[in-house]
Amino acid sequence: NLTSLGDVSLDGTIQTSGAQNYAANATLIGATTVEAGADVSFGGLVDGAEGLGGLSVNSSGTTTFGGAVGSVVPLTSLTTDASYTVLGGNVTTTGDQTFGGQVNLTTDTTLIAGAGAINASAGVSGAGQNLTVGDANQTGAVTLDGGITLGSLSTGAGDFDVTVSAYSNKTTVTGASEFLNNGTVSLLAGAQFQSFEGGLNASAAQAVRVAGGVATTNTPLSLNNVTAVDTVAKISTTGGQDVGSNGSTLTINGLDLNGATVTTYGGTDGETVLTGAVNLSAGTLSVAAGDLGLGSGGTGATLTATDSETVAVEKNYEISLAAFTTLSAAGQTVNFKADDFLISSAPDSLTAGCLTFSTATAGTNFALGANKGTKGDVVLSQAAFDSFNASRVEIGQSGSSGNIDMGALTLDGPRLDLWANGGGSVAISGAYDG
Repeated sequence: NLTSLGDVSLDGTIQTSGAQNYAANATLIGATTVEAGADVSFGGLVDGAEGLGGLSVNSSGTTTFGGAVGSVVPLTSLTTDASYTVLGGNVTTTGDQTFGGQVNLTTDTTLIAGAGAINASAGVSGAGQNLTVGDANQTGAVTLDGGITLGSLSTGAGDFDVTVSAYSNKTTVTGASEFLNNGTVSLLAGAQFQSFEGGLNASAAQAVRVAGGVATTNTPLSLNNVTAVDTVAKISTTGGQDVGSNGSTLTINGLDLNGATVTTYGGTDGETVLTGAVNLSAGTLSVAAGDLGLGSGGTGATLTATDSETVAVEKNYEISLAAFTTLSAAGQTVNFKADDFLISSAPDSLTAGCLTFSTATAGTNFALGANKGTKGDVVLSQAAFDSFNASRVEIGQSGSSGNIDMGALTLDGPRLDLWANGGGSVAISGAYDG
């Protein structure tokens, strides 16, 4: 064993068959390797000297840093291969930080590595503790894997990528998490959900890659430029696939289905809001719970489709198209299915070969044109029809059992098909020009 009770300077290789304990501050005056057959403990600060000191710890036991690492003079690098590393303070390096075993936080911790990468691929735990990775000057990539249990997870505002994976282990973050980095954020899992219970904001990211599930629990979730990178992606504010939970607002600014099935869960009180460029091609968008807003307020969604697509919500929910929302699907059929529609798009801004509107609940009635309908009817006003730039518009679908009541309506170009052949009826109560 080796024990040092006072401040110590370290350089070269220090090898013992037993434990090593440095009770006070340690300064690296050169590249240092610590090799121990048992635990290694640094009780005070660990710093470099003029940036010359990199530290590598090879221990068969637990490696503990009781204080900050690199807080006065950053280390050039830090590597641990211990099965367990305990961090009791921030870690600052100018190069790579590589944690070979599980990392446990005993206090709120910030990891900063400048141009170096940060790799904690064997798990990070610290129930109630807050972890921040990177800062405004960080450029090295960050990888977190192997199971994550934290109070919150945040990133600095630098130009770097972050990958959080949970294929075989769980991610559970109880507090609010905010990713401020403007590189790519990858949230990768298998069949399970990575859980950011207190909310997740990754709207600053240049892009967000999603595989498997990402969820908050009745708290907001915001992602930017999302691409599905597996066959299935599930994004939820209900804690998972619970369609009966309250949920919250789920905002995606930019979405590329990329051939995948993307399912969102906004909950009974929440909604899914899509803004920016939304590519519906070669994939499926499914809203399993909550309303769907295509655009919101003064921010529109630019929808594109190069094949036939269906945009649907479940029973009792609404699809809305905001004022600046457009659709480009020339020659294609786009099916909208909901129990209510609110269409505020500009004239001739929704382009398709065929636009169809049907209801999720059988027997729901449509009121068209000047007909305002009654409570429970789906109303498509003259302004809604003005936004359609299609060769054909279909209301209902074959076998529809709801009634269609059309008031005064002017159509400039499209053929209008009305379906009520499942037991419903069609009534025209106003002038029709089309």
